[in-house]
Amino acid sequence: MEISRDQPLVVAARRAISEVLHEDRNVRGFPAVSDASNFVSAGVPAVIIGPGNLNMAHKPDEYVPVDEVTNAARIYAATALRLLT
Repeated sequence: MEISRDQPLVVAARRAISEVLHEDRNVRGFPAVSDASNFVSAGVPAVIIGPGNLNMAHKPDEYVPVDEVTNAARIYAATALRLLT
C-alpha cells in the first residue's frame, strides 16, 4: 500500500507522535502484512502505528512494554482529535 505524506491522516499522526514522544518519526514502509492495505485499496486512508518491536512479534516470548502501549493509546487519541477538530 502507499499513502501520501500530505494525506490528513498522515499529517495528524505525525503531529501526534511528535507531541507524545517528543521526537519526529519518518514515514516509512512496514515490512509485514496488515489489514491497512485492504482499507487503502477501498479508498480509506490508513497508517500503521503501534507499540512493540516487530522482531518480537509472533514468538513464544512476545511482549510489549507497558509504556509503549500507553504511548500508542495517547498517539491514537491525539490523532483522532486532530482529525475531528
